[in-house]
Amino acid sequence: MEHWISPQQWLDFVDRTLTPSEEARITAHVSQCKDCEVLMCGLMDWHRLLTQETQLLRHSLVYLDVEIDRLLDHTLNRIRPVGMKSHWTWSVLDALVLLRCLMAPISGPSAARAVMAVAFDRSGMTPGRCLNHDQWSQFLSNLSEAFGSICGLEGARLIGHAGRSLSIDYGCY
Repeated sequence: MEHWISPQQWLDFVDRTLTPSEEARITAHVSQCKDCEVLMCGLMDWHRLLTQETQLLRHSLVYLDVEIDRLLDHTLNRIRPVGMKSHWTWSVLDALVLLRCLMAPISGPSAARAVMAVAFDRSGMTPGRCLNHDQWSQFLSNLSEAFGSICGLEGARLIGHAGRSLSIDYGCY
């Protein structure tokens, strides 16, 4: 079965910001595609858990880098599936969901979506493209800069720090 749902559409689906017709189209596809159903369930679980945990991280904006590291590690350990090793590799899509969930409680969901869209555009990221370390670093730099323009230096620092702390499985998204 063809997997036509883009990363942006998945993010918008998880955030519940699609139009009713777009949401119905994705829901219909997911009901017939086991791979997409598994992906959707995983993304929805990640979103729920990360949203809960990022409420706690919101207060980390005034902490030192060492404290942010401790809070990020604690948060990632709390949301990690049972039985998973302490340091696992994140897919690009999972990392994007994490970063969006970190931004949303601070800036609001609409601003988080807009900031991510700006970073995508500035980084030349397009669906289906494969990423390497340098491209991910460029995206993080653009994301931090865009987020900082809305939420200030500490917000930019948190997002950049969080993105750099993830072990990414570079590949297509």
